[in-house]
Amino acid sequence: MMTPDEGPPCHALTAAQVLAHWQTTAAGLDNTDAEQRRAQHGSNRLPEPPRRHPLLRFLAHFNNVLIHVLLGAAAVTALLAHWVDT
Repeated sequence: MMTPDEGPPCHALTAAQVLAHWQTTAAGLDNTDAEQRRAQHGSNRLPEPPRRHPLLRFLAHFNNVLIHVLLGAAAVTALLAHWVDT
């Protein structure tokens, strides 16, 4: 990758300069070059995100201020046993 110490950033260079720096052509890499770069640098993939337990995903829906206010109001109503307006 180009770092600030290597000169101007890629967006400030001409297309020919960028292609020369990355040792490629406007047509892209052929299969052998792509395989060599994949072997050297690894696949161009993001790591899999950690899976959350379904119960935690369900409980995350209740992590909202309005939900907490409504649950608090329900608790106060239950403590006062004032069921008329509910």
